[in-house]
Amino acid sequence: MTCKVLHLITHLGVGGAQDNTLHTVGGLDRARYEVHLGAGVGEDDWVGRARALADRVYLIPPLIKPIAPWHDLAALRALVALIRQERYAIVHTHSSKAGVLGRIAARLAGVPLVIHTVHGLPWSQHTPAPLRLVYQRIEAYLARHSQHLITVAESNRQELIACGVAGPAQVTTIYSGIDCAPPQPPLDRAALCHTLGLDPHKPIVGSVARLSPQKAPLDLLRAIKLVQAQIPGAQCVLVGDGPLRQQVEAAARGMGRVLLLGSRDDVAALLPLFDVFALASHWEGLGRAVSEALLAGLPAAVTAVNGVPELVA
Repeated sequence: MTCKVLHLITHLGVGGAQDNTLHTVGGLDRARYEVHLGAGVGEDDWVGRARALADRVYLIPPLIKPIAPWHDLAALRALVALIRQERYAIVHTHSSKAGVLGRIAARLAGVPLVIHTVHGLPWSQHTPAPLRLVYQRIEAYLARHSQHLITVAESNRQELIACGVAGPAQVTTIYSGIDCAPPQPPLDRAALCHTLGLDPHKPIVGSVARLSPQKAPLDLLRAIKLVQAQIPGAQCVLVGDGPLRQQVEAAARGMGRVLLLGSRDDVAALLPLFDVFALASHWEGLGRAVSEALLAGLPAAVTAVNGVPELVA
């Protein structure tokens, strides 16, 4: 008899937490587990990927990222009903909102084993101290109703312990792994550079990240501007999209060559273009993009935040 498990995440879309969660869902032994996935409404390609990996997928439209009391109450009711209907033996939550509502729902439904993965702390050094304390107290309360917590970096584990969210025995670090794809044919770098309008004989600094405040692409462009002043002809390629797209485009005007490729599903093929990988994030869980760059053999110039130094130190 298999054990029925529900993995729950707030949103299915581009992101390290989503990627990690889907790898976990797909990798569980089906001889031992029946694996379901619950999520708020997500991007079509990610929902399709989830359906290919999970035994069953439940979309819960009121489960959204922003704090929205009526949506949150509706999501909580839907989750309690789902958990009671399916009689899950394990509920494993991912991301902040799903972690809060999912663990409350699991407790109300009497689930015997509740696990939460912290893909990134709900607070950062930029969070005002009073709000940070509120987040920590909420997490401490929820931890008392969770059998175990998982962090994707040891620095996150140590911070949870230091701020009193959980004791050392309740938290385990499991680094966020990536797929090591089979070897690919050698890249015709010059041809790809020509296609993208890049000069293969000039250095290329590349980054793969959402264009969002967390990833700080404007900080990265300021650094690139300094590089271009010292190394004429240095180029920059940004892979990713997000709410800061217009600001990034405006900042790139008047600089040397800066190419914005938007979201791509061929990142592994693009990485060999780069001479250096750069990431300017203000906070991270671990930084899966850094892992992928290192796997591609690239030197990495990154900000020393949260779990990132554990990859490059």
